[in-house]
Amino acid sequence: MINNEQEKNQEAEFMRNKAKELIEESVSASPGRLSNLAIELTTIKAYWSEKLDNILVFKAERLQDLKVEHKTVAAAKLVWNASKEGRNEILIRGIIGRIKDQVSVMKQRLNVAHDEKYGSY
Repeated sequence: MINNEQEKNQEAEFMRNKAKELIEESVSASPGRLSNLAIELTTIKAYWSEKLDNILVFKAERLQDLKVEHKTVAAAKLVWNASKEGRNEILIRGIIGRIKDQVSVMKQRLNVAHDEKYGSY
């Protein structure tokens, strides 16, 4: 039987793979498909943003405890980054950043296609 943690990990892995798949597809997608891909990627970004929010709510309190324990902010941040939550924060920020960048590129491609259609480019 799958426990809650394993289920969450499977869901996160699915969402990560889905984002990769959609980003790869967007490279050669038509303008109509680009619009749909942008929507799907933005939805996935919202999923990851919620996960990041959950980590960040916990982070402030945990960093305070680590600062007291390790005496400096720098040491506390190093310990945080090495923790499971810290590594997840780094990974999630990377995923969100790649999605943002790709959606931006997709919007730019759509704008160019629109402008070309009307001879404005």
